[in-house]
Amino acid sequence: GVEHNAAAAAKGEVIFKGETGGCYYCHTSEGKGMYSQGSANLTDKIWTLANVPASDDPVQKLKAVKSVITNGVGRQMPVFGHRLDDTQIKVLVAYLRQISAAK
Repeated sequence: GVEHNAAAAAKGEVIFKGETGGCYYCHTSEGKGMYSQGSANLTDKIWTLANVPASDDPVQKLKAVKSVITNGVGRQMPVFGHRLDDTQIKVLVAYLRQISAAK
């Protein structure tokens, strides 16, 4: 279980599943990802890009996830730093924490 802010996660879910973020296009509305797109399953405990388990510091874990969202992943995830502001990214991370805690 990953601690998360429930109110922020609810706002993040709107971004994830809505046109603002459009994350669901590649990650599906359940966050399971699409193999054909190379998009990550965001509901499991496998971190392939943001090496969150390697850090004991919660601030560094948050920074790693925010960096992937802000800067994208070459050839796999587009850049959203120009499309989402810091607050939108923050609540989106809260939602991702919520759905990753479900497993």
